[in-house]
Amino acid sequence: MRDGTENVRENIGKRQMKGAIFDLDGTLLDSMPIYDTAGGDMLRALGYTPRAGLYDALRTLSGNEVLEYFHREYDTRETIAELEAALDKQLERFYADTAPLKPGVARLLEALRGLGIPMAVATATRRIHVEAALERTGAAKYFSRIFTCPEENTGKREPVIFLRAAEFLGTAPGETYVFEDSLHAIKSAKSAGFYVVAFYDGSERNNQAGIRELADEYYDSPAGFEISKGGGGL
Repeated sequence: MRDGTENVRENIGKRQMKGAIFDLDGTLLDSMPIYDTAGGDMLRALGYTPRAGLYDALRTLSGNEVLEYFHREYDTRETIAELEAALDKQLERFYADTAPLKPGVARLLEALRGLGIPMAVATATRRIHVEAALERTGAAKYFSRIFTCPEENTGKREPVIFLRAAEFLGTAPGETYVFEDSLHAIKSAKSAGFYVVAFYDGSERNNQAGIRELADEYYDSPAGFEISKGGGGL
């Protein structure tokens, strides 16, 4: 009987996996539902009326781009720094106290660590929230570094953050797995030559056809990432 580590070792041999980059929201964490409400709640708290389609307008934006969008589109009295503080109030408690790991994530991370695969996080979420959630869930110990779009001054519509993470890990894109759930980020990672594993998340339910077409591997959840079922995973 083979355990998960042996399955991962076989996968690495087949796919030349030498490094792994994980998205946070919708991939490691079941956290995307908060973004259905956080922006609107912030606007209402500041006295503005959210417009229809707000979530769709924000979905592909990085943290800084979200704040710039609010400031520009709602002509806010508040500065971008003040908007950032207000949005953080909506998000802080959720990441610190609530946001859970997705099923199967802990097992996958433990197996990869056992095989000596270096791992990094690449996310559009601000560091303070990333660190709070990863520390609380016990996942922080698996990652050598966290890369955030606000700190890297980029978004995931271009592959800059993935390339910087791979450079830090010391791995070429072709031997680096990117674990993602969103179509725009998958397009970006694939354009730079990364091997992409996609996990389903409800926030991307309207983009599943495109995700399935682009990703090298697709699973309904991290728990389904099993080589024994014919795929390339745990």
